[in-house]
Amino acid sequence: MNNSSSVDLTAVLDLLHRGFYIFPLHNPTKDGCSCSKPGCSSVGKHPHVLNWTRKASNDPAIIKSWWSLWSQANVGVATGEKSSVIVLDIDDKHAESGSKSLRKLEEKYGHLPSTLTATTGNGKHIYFQHPGIPIKNSAGKLGDGLDIRGDGGYVVCPPSKHANGRHYQWADKNAEIAAAPDWLLDLLTVEDVPSIPEGKRTNTLYTEICSLFRSGIPEADVLQTALATNISRCQPPLSEDKVRGIVARIALTNRPATAKTSARSPLRWFQFDVTDFLSDINVQTLTDRQLGWRTRLNALAWTHRGRLPNDPTKLAKLANAGSPATFKREMLTALFDYDQVEEKRSPHSR
Repeated sequence: MNNSSSVDLTAVLDLLHRGFYIFPLHNPTKDGCSCSKPGCSSVGKHPHVLNWTRKASNDPAIIKSWWSLWSQANVGVATGEKSSVIVLDIDDKHAESGSKSLRKLEEKYGHLPSTLTATTGNGKHIYFQHPGIPIKNSAGKLGDGLDIRGDGGYVVCPPSKHANGRHYQWADKNAEIAAAPDWLLDLLTVEDVPSIPEGKRTNTLYTEICSLFRSGIPEADVLQTALATNISRCQPPLSEDKVRGIVARIALTNRPATAKTSARSPLRWFQFDVTDFLSDINVQTLTDRQLGWRTRLNALAWTHRGRLPNDPTKLAKLANAGSPATFKREMLTALFDYDQVEEKRSPHSR
């Protein structure tokens, strides 16, 4: 494949009139991709500039300077709020899977409105106005071969050249950009509820059931919610008897506070299952001192919304470790299921 011609700069500059923020992408060459990376998996589709999300521009002078450097560069349009567009990417390279998925959606919800559309190397890009609410990028959420490019994303647009030699082309370059239909926005903004995989089902249900009890929900309602969660999210679901048993055990700690027991004591909700604890191979291999550290730190974490300081010195003190040096060497063994996370401060905090 040979690509020796320059991109039509007039066509590139015309994109700015729509309010698009654009940036240069690498382009296909006779040897593969202009990035010169052997076996490039994204030929002609990845940015020529670093920090493209910040550098994408609507300034003609900047655009001209980029294409004076890389006259054959493909064109990327920053989607989302930046250019006030979202794009439905129909990918038909696998037995027209994208078009088939779209037809099923349109049969169920109604046809998409007429709007700015581009043909790609293996399908179409359908442009819609950004709705003013966050739209996440997604792949396959709407169906096989249907992707969405929204906030923080980008698409390759005309007059770019695809790796297969075809050019991206507008069906009608003067077409207006329509608002996305309500049904499409509804599908894009519904929250995905993550499934609970085998190995995490009991602990996850314990955490969620404790949270329900803490909010004051009656036991009967907690049970119904737990059973529904088990069926809809656990892969595969636990037995109903197991879920009922979890709710019943947690309910035993859900007693009215007495004068000697603070109603705000989070340890009334300490997540603990005897069977799981005794059968956990990680727990079985802990030494006495490691188990002591773990028990103490688990209790402290429970009083602080599951968080502990990511600082070995502080943790050793909180664990009441006799030897801080020994604790630092062995802490990851004792805290085998804790994630190490550096919490970022708010950009507005000082």
